[in-house]
Amino acid sequence: MGLADRLSLLLMQRRPQIAKAGFPLSVNWRGVFVLPTRHGYMVAFAILGVFAIGVRIQNNMLLLMAIALFVIFMFSLIWSATNLDALSFRVVGKPQILAGQAFQIAVIPKGRSRLNDVWLRSVNASDQRRAILATTDCQLSVGYAPDGRGLQTLPPIMVETRFPFGVARAWTYISGGKVLVAPQPDYAGCRSYFQLGHHTQAADLAGEYGADGLDSWQPGTPLNRISWKHFAASDRLLQKSGEEGGANTLYFSYQQVAHLGHEAALSILCAAVLQAAQLRQNFHLELPNQSFQDLTPAQIGQALDALAMA
Repeated sequence: MGLADRLSLLLMQRRPQIAKAGFPLSVNWRGVFVLPTRHGYMVAFAILGVFAIGVRIQNNMLLLMAIALFVIFMFSLIWSATNLDALSFRVVGKPQILAGQAFQIAVIPKGRSRLNDVWLRSVNASDQRRAILATTDCQLSVGYAPDGRGLQTLPPIMVETRFPFGVARAWTYISGGKVLVAPQPDYAGCRSYFQLGHHTQAADLAGEYGADGLDSWQPGTPLNRISWKHFAASDRLLQKSGEEGGANTLYFSYQQVAHLGHEAALSILCAAVLQAAQLRQNFHLELPNQSFQDLTPAQIGQALDALAMA
């Protein structure tokens, strides 16, 4: 990041509303930095020279031309700022984000029907290449590594334009939007949780649906007859015997780990639902204020969102 970008980012962060609530989610043209470019300074000096010559030779036409060019130059500074007005970003899709892990999140511009010579750059990007946008169909990848769970604000994105004549550079920083971040999964605690057998209601070796025993797994056996509960505990594949053997629905309850503390309990439950989805098992999730019954692995997003806001 260049010196000018660092200075402008520092100035943005010193604003009281930004220091208190973070970077804005959309551009307000009154909060945009505008400075002439190198060519802009050359044009300004040329206008000043024309004005000085007009005064020196007392030529009214030169004076009027210099004044008209100066007015156009000043309006171009305002046009550059208003070209970014009301621009914001929208997160693409519904990413599943976990605290303590790094992610690349795609965002697309919104709020404007068309972008005129707008450049974007993620402040935290490893490379400093800029993506020029002519329309709102382009995507920008934002690197994000959240520390905590909940509704989090994405890192700021630098937005820049030199519209309309290239004599002025207008830029500002806005956030890429808000995302839900699930708790950091505690797989070590989850393994203890599985070994204690707290993840099932009453299912034992007989199985929740009437399986009457367990045998060694044989290749070709359907996946829904594998006892994933015992595989998670012992890393050994066992298949359920009996005519009604089927996949058990796992049961995760906040009350069974609440004694560990609120955040620790949520981390264990997060790891549990992630493992259940990996093992292709349906599960029940009981939280203090809400419960989810018979969620499928495809519905894990509901559980992660609930854990993020619990």
